[in-house]
Amino acid sequence: CVVVELGSDDPVVSMDGTGKVVWAKNNEIQTTTVRGLAGGDDDDALPDGERLPVVPRDLGACELYPQNIKHNCNGRFVSVCGDGEYIIYTAQALRNKAFGQAIDFVWSATGTGDYAIRESVSRVKFFKNFKESRAIKPATSSAEGLFGGHLLGVKGGDSAVLFYDWDSGEFIRKIDVSPKEVYWSDAGNLVLIACEDSAYVLSYNAAATASAVAMGQVSPEDGVDGSFDLLYEISDTITSGEWVGDCFIYCNNAGRL
Repeated sequence: CVVVELGSDDPVVSMDGTGKVVWAKNNEIQTTTVRGLAGGDDDDALPDGERLPVVPRDLGACELYPQNIKHNCNGRFVSVCGDGEYIIYTAQALRNKAFGQAIDFVWSATGTGDYAIRESVSRVKFFKNFKESRAIKPATSSAEGLFGGHLLGVKGGDSAVLFYDWDSGEFIRKIDVSPKEVYWSDAGNLVLIACEDSAYVLSYNAAATASAVAMGQVSPEDGVDGSFDLLYEISDTITSGEWVGDCFIYCNNAGRL
């Protein structure tokens, strides 16, 4: 017996920091807002477990079949990826801002139009304000994926993640773990690297990194010494999570919060 899995059960959806949600229904893109829907006071509040009364609004049809949707850092734009291509739309009116071919696409955590794409296993391109700024060949046998955030993360084929500075493209540090996902705190001083059956919380010294990059004290092999410090390890399988200040809230593979 041969079983072939087609597609994914994960919803193609993204929510920005203000509660505006954008999702794909086949090629159609829809949006709504969930802010305030739960009710403000005890009399109007919905009971726990109740379905939110969302009213979807059609934004239009996408030119490709969406497999991934993601808001940028301020929620003004959304990236739609699928079939080896990406399109950047305005989030409110679905107007085309940029497009291209890419295996992977990730946003920067700070710049409105800053993002990166993985063009192949040996080539990653940086974009600043929607214009290509540089291309790099990651220092790994093959680039297997990208992670957005305060630094660009490149998943290496040698069970490691390599971090690069968004502005300079400089190599910052290699962490010898095989990540499934990378979660940055809003302040950018903490990062959690989720692996198959464990996770690692590290502190990131942005000031020391910026100083080393500005003074040209970046080692091609080791990056910036002191840029990351391991705080602790979590012996659990994280399936999803979110930073709230300096606290990381997550669900594990048993469905527990």
